[in-house]
Amino acid sequence: MGLNLTEKEKKDLRLNLPVNGPKVDVRYLRDILNNMGIELTDKEQMKLLKTLPVDAAGKIDFNKLMEAVKVVTGGKASIRKIQRILGSMGIDLTEKEHTELVKNLPVDADGEFYQNRLMDGVKSLKGGKVDISKLDTLLGKMGMTVSEMELQDMVKNLPIDVDGKVDMKKLVDGMKAFTGEKIDVGDIQNTLGSMGIELTEKEFLNLQKTLPVDDAGMVFQNRLLDRVKSFKGGKVNVNSMDTILENMGIKLTESEFKSLTENLPVNANGKIELDKLMDGVKALTGEEIEVSDIENVLENMGIDFTGKEHLELLKNLPIDADGKIYQNRLIDGVKSLKGGTIDVNRLATVLGHMDISLTEKELKDLSQNLPMDVDGKVTLKKVMDGVKSFSRKKVDVSDLKNLLGNMGIELTDSECSELEKTLPVDATGHVSQNRVLDGVKSLKGENLNMKFLVLYLYH
Repeated sequence: MGLNLTEKEKKDLRLNLPVNGPKVDVRYLRDILNNMGIELTDKEQMKLLKTLPVDAAGKIDFNKLMEAVKVVTGGKASIRKIQRILGSMGIDLTEKEHTELVKNLPVDADGEFYQNRLMDGVKSLKGGKVDISKLDTLLGKMGMTVSEMELQDMVKNLPIDVDGKVDMKKLVDGMKAFTGEKIDVGDIQNTLGSMGIELTEKEFLNLQKTLPVDDAGMVFQNRLLDRVKSFKGGKVNVNSMDTILENMGIKLTESEFKSLTENLPVNANGKIELDKLMDGVKALTGEEIEVSDIENVLENMGIDFTGKEHLELLKNLPIDADGKIYQNRLIDGVKSLKGGTIDVNRLATVLGHMDISLTEKELKDLSQNLPMDVDGKVTLKKVMDGVKSFSRKKVDVSDLKNLLGNMGIELTDSECSELEKTLPVDATGHVSQNRVLDGVKSLKGENLNMKFLVLYLYH
């Protein structure tokens, strides 16, 4: 028409045109698509139907249908361009692998195929290698949008060869472990419910807003569970806790699980708030640490190991399949190790990282009795042996009155309450027996019976 518009003018025109596109009845979707030469598998059609914004009359705008079809299929490409497409994604195939891929690829009469089907074929190949430098492009073609940090985490755990390549099968297995299965956004509430996680409608809508859902209305299971871990809402049935934690990739030992359940604020219906469960797990396990960072983490705590001691430590640590370990398990491993030294001037820092709380007097007494070398350092084992003499047996603070009664010392309710306020109780509600004895001596002064005095002097 002889009209030359700028890009901005074209955009403004598109936004303001009163377009009334044709509507399509979804009941005849397969026939409509087939008549257009678009043949979808049952799986592709189900995926398409889940993403279509169908109105109350069971119809959808034709243009929106075409956009959804392109997302599901990935659009068409010529079989002659397959080598170039694979090359752009960093995929190297032998001639035999290339022939096998093409042979199993559904190509139409015009020699064209759907690109998403190509990716399905590539993922199922037993051979083939991928250039790790083009991994983000490949993941994009596979419908995966990953952050820079996620990409680094994934690459870190892949068996990459000297040429910077990884076997396709190992890459696909690594991706599955990293992302989990894809879940339809409409099935999220049922999926969480089957795990024992209950959300109100409002909580579910709030969670849904934060999820990284792709164009096909799908979300990776591991991303869903990552969001759930930090979600402020939802309740969990305590009888389903072990299943829930396992699904979230949190593997606790029998003793850790017992400790967790004993200290959770469970309501009368046997349920606990999800965020309280996650807080309890974090308090129990600490943060996750990469194996490659262990040496730096310990150095920052003030603990030095020789190369041989470091290897001995790694050999005995419960490291998971992702090459990570919980911080508290690392600390337990360090405590039981015969090696390692610390600077006495950093004693309080080291003990703090180990969740060992000493009073100022206890810390001073410990420091004065440690066998230091000429550099002011002491072995970790000597420190742990010294700490044991201050802590000894731990008692439940809720049973304080009975404990003291068995020792022959009686406190009034008021005195018992006053004593509790002064005791350094840990996160599990326990305190060392020695500190209880110190606290009673301070509280009762000279008014002690002989039985308690003997106990105190012995301690």
